[in-house]
Amino acid sequence: MGMTNPLVAETMGYSTALYLDAMFVVVALALIPFLRTREEGSHPMKLEPVAEVD
Repeated sequence: MGMTNPLVAETMGYSTALYLDAMFVVVALALIPFLRTREEGSHPMKLEPVAEVD
């Protein structure tokens, strides 16, 4: 069985446990784009360097 405990699979039914495992995989895959660091060019607000005052 996938990530689900075999005891849970016997209690809930194997098909329900497979759907539960699939749901975990889909959620993890959906979160991947939000966990990656953004590229430097995709930052919406560019900050200009401040001129030094002597």
